[in-house]
Amino acid sequence: MGANQSVDFVGGLAGPPLGAALFNLNVLLPFLGDAVSYLASVGSLLLIRTPFQAERIATRPLRHLWRDIGAGLRWIWQKPPVRFFTSINAILNFVNGGSFLVIIVRVKELLPPAERGSLPLASAIILATISVGGVIGSLLVEPVKARVPFRTFVIVSVWYSAVMWQAQAIAPNIWWLGAITAVTAITLPIYNALIVGYRLALIPDDLLGRVNSAIRMISYALIPLGAFVTGTLLERYGAITVILSYGLIYIGASIWIALTPALRHVL
Repeated sequence: MGANQSVDFVGGLAGPPLGAALFNLNVLLPFLGDAVSYLASVGSLLLIRTPFQAERIATRPLRHLWRDIGAGLRWIWQKPPVRFFTSINAILNFVNGGSFLVIIVRVKELLPPAERGSLPLASAIILATISVGGVIGSLLVEPVKARVPFRTFVIVSVWYSAVMWQAQAIAPNIWWLGAITAVTAITLPIYNALIVGYRLALIPDDLLGRVNSAIRMISYALIPLGAFVTGTLLERYGAITVILSYGLIYIGASIWIALTPALRHVL
C-alpha cells in the first residue's frame, strides 16, 4: 500500500505544472491532454495479457448485484473499527473534496495584484507541493508501521491534519503556503496505507471486492458534495473563513477518533 501511495503522488508532481503550462498555451489543451491520457490508459490495459484472477467456474448473474452490495455493507456493519473508519473517511473526504479550490483561492489572495496573471502556474506549483509531501510520506510507511502503534498514529495524524489545515489561514505568502501544504501531506499516504492495509487483513478473500466497493461507495460519496459546498462558501466568504470552519470539522473528527470505543482494542 505504501508503494501504491508513492505512485499516486509521483503522478501528482508533474500533473499540475503540466496542466498549467498547457492552460497558458490554450484553454482547451489541458482537457485534450486529459482525454488522451485516458485513451493511453485504455490502450495499455488492452495490452496486458497476464491473468489477475483464477479461472472462474461460473459467472455470477447480474441479478445478484444488489445481494452482493448488501453482503459488503453487512460485513462493514458487523466490524466496528472498519465501520468507524469508513464513516470518518467519508467526513474527511467531504473536507478534502474542495481542498484544491481552497488552495487556489488562497494563492489568489496572497498574490500581489500585479502578479495575478501568474495565478494558474502559481496554483499548480502549490498543488504539486502536496505530492512532494506525499512522496516523502509514502517512504515512511514501513518505519512508522514498525515503530508507532496503529491507533496512536491514526489519532495523532488527524490532529496533525487539523492543525496544519488551519495553518493555511496564517500563511504570509505563497512560499509559506507551499511549505505548509507539503508538510501537511506527509501523513496522508501513511494514514491511507495503514488503514487500507488493516482493512485488507480483515476482509475474507471471497468478500474482498464486495466490501471494498461498498467502502469506496460510502467514503467517496461526499467528495462531490464537498467540492460544491466549498466552492459556494469560497465565493461568499473567502478562503480564510472556509479554512477555519473546516478546521472545526477536523477537530471534531479528531475528538471522535480519540474517544470512540471502536478503536480501543485496535493495536
